[in-house]
Amino acid sequence: MQLDVRLLRKILNTIQEKDSHYTSVKNILEDVKTDYEEIDKETFKDLFYGHLLLLKDNKVIEEVSNTLNLGLGYNINGQMITNPCFIRLTSSGYDYLKMLNKNGFIDKIKNLTLTEGLKIGEFLIVEYAKQKFSTLL
Repeated sequence: MQLDVRLLRKILNTIQEKDSHYTSVKNILEDVKTDYEEIDKETFKDLFYGHLLLLKDNKVIEEVSNTLNLGLGYNINGQMITNPCFIRLTSSGYDYLKMLNKNGFIDKIKNLTLTEGLKIGEFLIVEYAKQKFSTLL
């Protein structure tokens, strides 16, 4: 699977736009799918969950229900099975999303891994804080 930074941004923006601090994975999948109508349902579902798992691995999102692995499982035939799961953005998720939403930033990081992008984002936030608060120290 190729990392799609624009899909990551779409997923995170969709989560952030919800009224509550948490939302169901199913609702996010349905909302995001509308921008990917050219991809068949099963292929998109695989792509979506692959990216969601990367976000979880990097602590950008976390589960707030008792469901493991974002409600994702596979049967003995390798077919994807999903169960209801609720997630939320972490503070790192909000920081990463803010970075992704900056004009032109996606073009600069699109060839990086998610982890590399997050590390760059953390560095930029620290540097920004140092500049903003240097007069207070």
